[in-house]
Amino acid sequence: MDSYNAYYGRMDPFASAIEQMPAGNVFRYGDIVAPAEQRRSEFFCDWAVPNNIGDGVFASLVRDEDRIAWLGIGWRSRLAPAADDEKARLMRLLVPHLQQALRVQSSMGAVASQQRGTLRSLNRMAHGLVLFAENGAMLFANRAMERIASTEDGLALGAGLLYAMRRDENAALQHLINRAAARTASGPRKSGSLTVTRPSARRPFVVHVVPTETGAEEFPTVGAMAVIVDVERQPRDLASMLRNIYGLTRTESTVACEVMRGEGLQSVADTMSITLSTVRIHLQRIFEKTHTHRQAELARLLLTVEAAVQPYEGFP
Repeated sequence: MDSYNAYYGRMDPFASAIEQMPAGNVFRYGDIVAPAEQRRSEFFCDWAVPNNIGDGVFASLVRDEDRIAWLGIGWRSRLAPAADDEKARLMRLLVPHLQQALRVQSSMGAVASQQRGTLRSLNRMAHGLVLFAENGAMLFANRAMERIASTEDGLALGAGLLYAMRRDENAALQHLINRAAARTASGPRKSGSLTVTRPSARRPFVVHVVPTETGAEEFPTVGAMAVIVDVERQPRDLASMLRNIYGLTRTESTVACEVMRGEGLQSVADTMSITLSTVRIHLQRIFEKTHTHRQAELARLLLTVEAAVQPYEGFP
């Protein structure tokens, strides 16, 4: 094949014939080049014969704007005409099955492409996300979930499972996953939520487990999905988003993000190295622009408008 691709393929009379042949056609060497002419050609003498190919039969399987697919079967020397005819007959019987196999392969390739696109989208989610099969086994964990697991702070991934580090919480989590994923005679699948304690003493993770519709082309085996919310996560680019949505100034958007942390106005003042009265002035302007009246109301608004996706980072 190296010598064919490097040199001899350019003079292959059968390849050029295949490019013009309608799909489904079957032909033999002699249908393209007369035997006497074959024996005089450089392609036949210097490539075909040294590779033990003296005769052959070809089938054009697919020929459209996007691709050409064919099958060639070669053998060492010319056979009796009856044997040649039999090989051609068998090839004609084989062609419809090969064409069907190519259609299946093409369909599977399209599904795989859909899956890759879907997984790329799931990897952009800021919240952790895990997909489960109907038996509860983990099928996929997005990058946010992998980052959560890497901290070893209450939740982990391993042995095809999502599990909580505390035994009682893990039992509750596995129960939710199995109840959401499995189809049983005992009743319909159900959603559920729980919190998972973090050894770091940070606020617990919130885990929502929901059934998914099975039978979809993209993920035919998915039975359930878990969304893991880290309430301690600092939203990326939230300040820029607030400037675009509500017309906040750069300082006002920074104050709003600090207020959302819930550590008090004095903490905001200390963090930004401004006075408490200046923080209150900025906060009043933020209330006016966002149509809110209290800090708690502002925090709820910010959590609601924050997009739960990561900015595009060019990952494949």
